[in-house]
Amino acid sequence: GKRPKPSTNQKTLFQFYKKIKTDESEDQIPSSPQPIELSDEDKESHDQVEEKEEIIGSDDFENDLGEVKDQTDPIEDFDEPIIEDQAHHNKIIDLTETTGSYRDAWNDSFVRLACSPENTYNPPQNVRSTLKKWDLIVATLSAGMTSSKHIEEAILAWNPRYVGKWNFSSLHAFFQSVSPDGRKKFFDKTLPAIVDLALKLPHLIKKPIPLMHRGADCDILLSQAQIACLLANAFFCTYPRRGTFRAKGPYYNYPTINFNELFAGPFTPKMEAKLRCIFHYFERVTSNTPTGNVSFHRRALDEGEFPQWMDREDQLRDLEIQLEGTIEDARDMLQVDFANSFIGGGVIAKGCVQEEIRFLIEPELIVTRLFTPELGENEAVFMIGSERYSNYTGYADSFQFAGSHDDQEPRDQLQRKQRIIVAIDALKFYPNSSHNQFKVACIERELNKSFVGFHESLGDGLRVATGSWGCGAFLGDVELKSIIQLMSAAVTNRDMTFYTWGNAELAKKTQEHARYTRKIQNYSWSTVDISGRLRRNFAKFK
Repeated sequence: GKRPKPSTNQKTLFQFYKKIKTDESEDQIPSSPQPIELSDEDKESHDQVEEKEEIIGSDDFENDLGEVKDQTDPIEDFDEPIIEDQAHHNKIIDLTETTGSYRDAWNDSFVRLACSPENTYNPPQNVRSTLKKWDLIVATLSAGMTSSKHIEEAILAWNPRYVGKWNFSSLHAFFQSVSPDGRKKFFDKTLPAIVDLALKLPHLIKKPIPLMHRGADCDILLSQAQIACLLANAFFCTYPRRGTFRAKGPYYNYPTINFNELFAGPFTPKMEAKLRCIFHYFERVTSNTPTGNVSFHRRALDEGEFPQWMDREDQLRDLEIQLEGTIEDARDMLQVDFANSFIGGGVIAKGCVQEEIRFLIEPELIVTRLFTPELGENEAVFMIGSERYSNYTGYADSFQFAGSHDDQEPRDQLQRKQRIIVAIDALKFYPNSSHNQFKVACIERELNKSFVGFHESLGDGLRVATGSWGCGAFLGDVELKSIIQLMSAAVTNRDMTFYTWGNAELAKKTQEHARYTRKIQNYSWSTVDISGRLRRNFAKFK
């Protein structure tokens, strides 16, 4: 006889999840693999993250910052102006004010700046005396630099513990590859402007910048001029104790911010292109100071705020597949950053895949690393208003700088570019265990992670612009990851555009998945039909 017509909710892919959940034979599934600070093609550049370099004792040159204290949410006692982001229905700490005197905060709740009077050192010639390191930085940078060797010497002047450890071979090779006229322009005009920008630190950053501790829901607003100043200090590696991963240090779970790894060898065409993007950014912002703002929101959800996926009956939303184009070109969409758990991944090291490229063409995103520790399982980061400065071609080793970009994106009422990027980190799998991603624990982790990124009131109603999140070297299954994102998009009432970057094989897989999804939505199949056919659909591509 005829099969009874199923209820509407049986047409959804949520039935696939229910089927896996029901069929899972292991009641207790081992903990899912932990994300690590590695971009998809950047394993070698972050060995220190896995080894967690241990520093014993205090260097004579630099005062010890001590162990991590109990971290409190800085927002609870923050007395800076709180402004209303009417477009996205949330409140933001406004740090853009540049009048008044500099206010210092040298503790574990705020960014420690080089200009702090607490940032001191003991000179080698008289270890009993204590001097302000900012005075050393100002004097050294003000003396002038006419070669990349002078840049190296200046940086090591306030980082003496890294003499013989940091290498600057890519920086030196870069300027050897530049034409004589190009070198003269940089050292005569651009570099002095970067120095001036860095030394404006106590004049542009008047208020302490809160650290976005794990679990803290924090949203801050910085001006583009302030961000340029902060990045100029990253260029000269002035941030104290941000070059190590001392197990009990205050920044052990933060990404690096100083640019020393970007300057290191080996020098490759990819590294040359990365340096060109950074130098182009500084050339742009020093010749014409940007006047807008950028906001950064670390979003953390409590356990009770996540969906009960077994109970969801939401219908899938529209899925559009783009064979050409990139996520950063998507207009009026929530743009997904395939993030590392340490945001930015290897952008200022050797990495050069989706997240790193995004941060290179929009370097204002790099400043997120200054105040954002490793992302937790229940967290995402939203970056609103960054400006694009560079065009590019290629990907990974073929990445190339392709000239200046004229960003025509309009601004909102807070003078931010109307561009919303959400950073969500996927699980990393390994060749001998990639099948683990089909276990309930891993599926639910990815569902929850994408839900954090998609559910935020930021960009209500915007389509999600995404692609093969967590695939590539992270070995995520493209079909599974697309279904996971579709489910989270459905729960958060968002349509989705899936970019395949011109990859013919990926386009074929995604097209077949799209056709299959439409069948699921248009035909009255039972739950068994849906889950069984989906599994067979996956199997064809294993």
